[in-house]
Amino acid sequence: MNNAVQLFEGNLSVITRPVPHIQSAQDVVIKITNSGISGTDLKLVDGTLPCAKSVILGHEIVGIVKEVGSAVRHIAVGDR
Repeated sequence: MNNAVQLFEGNLSVITRPVPHIQSAQDVVIKITNSGISGTDLKLVDGTLPCAKSVILGHEIVGIVKEVGSAVRHIAVGDR
C-alpha cells in the first residue's frame, strides 16, 4: 500500500492506495520518491477550478522505475 493526498469535497486528507502493477505491455510503474502540488492543484484546493468530487493531488513527481511492460524499450527498472 502507498499514501496519496486526496481532495474530497474541499477537504484535504492522506489516503492509502494499493501499489500499482503492470496491466498492459506499454505500462511503466514508478516508485515516487518526491512529489509536489502545482498551481493547478492549488486552484482545485481553493475552488477556483472545478473538479470531480474526489481527486488525488500531486502530479509533479520524481521517482525510480520499479516495473516495465514487455513492450517498453527505452526505460529500464532502476532508471530515475
